[in-house]
Amino acid sequence: MFKWVSWIKYLSISHYSFTGAAINEFSGLNFQAKCFPPNSTCPSVLGETIIQGRLSLNTSETIEWQLWQNVLALVCIFMGMLVLTYVQLTRTKLYT
Repeated sequence: MFKWVSWIKYLSISHYSFTGAAINEFSGLNFQAKCFPPNSTCPSVLGETIIQGRLSLNTSETIEWQLWQNVLALVCIFMGMLVLTYVQLTRTKLYT
């Protein structure tokens, strides 16, 4: 993505939804550090045999916030859309 359009992800409902779902699924899980094929790289700390779920989320660069912050962002977007809808509906003329 271009650097000058990277701010658009902060307006995306799917960004916060996916991030929240990923945090919910992977937090608290531990994975075995096995790499297939053998000469590939693993997202783990050198010498560790277990990868924590939160560590694997941090290496994918999708997690920047906690779960509650993603939920709060979704609520704020929802409220903003409700306000915009209310403003637009009050501006329309009723034809009776």
